[in-house]
Amino acid sequence: MPAEDLVALLSEEMAALTPPHQALPKINKSIRRINRDVRFSKNKMPYDSKLHLVFWTGDHPTRSPAIHIVIHPDHVGLGAGHWAMSADELDRYRTAVCTPSGDDLTSIVSTCAEAGFDLAEESLKRVPNGFGIAAERETLLKRKGLVILTRNATWGHADLLDADRRANALPQLAAVNEWLIRHVTG
Repeated sequence: MPAEDLVALLSEEMAALTPPHQALPKINKSIRRINRDVRFSKNKMPYDSKLHLVFWTGDHPTRSPAIHIVIHPDHVGLGAGHWAMSADELDRYRTAVCTPSGDDLTSIVSTCAEAGFDLAEESLKRVPNGFGIAAERETLLKRKGLVILTRNATWGHADLLDADRRANALPQLAAVNEWLIRHVTG
């Protein structure tokens, strides 16, 4: 299957990142299912139109910081981070953002922005109570997870197969996950 071949192709690069990212070419490991549960959805399309690959750092593909590659019909999306943190992880995240380690995260986010990656939309309207912080860090606190992703479909299918382009992007995305492991999930 081509998706398995792509995961196998990327597995060495993912393992060489800091932190190492796992790549297992199986459904519900590095390859997300394409069939959708439509029972409670307005969208009754039985299959997803995109291929979603996950390269994770912890014990579980969906509960650990990870790099995601989403192959759409007309472009490729890349992202990194931890989408939905547990309550304990969220407390550690917010505390870390408010300490000097928050400067490191701000720098990582800035470097990623220069390379064409942006923070996902904020999930909260206000900064949670008890966190008085400088304005530049407020956007980091108005979320329940930390995700960085490509901006405006800037990657094409050929870009994903370009080893030099991946070599420039993947370490920047891995830096997000390294920060999360060091301060939140580790």
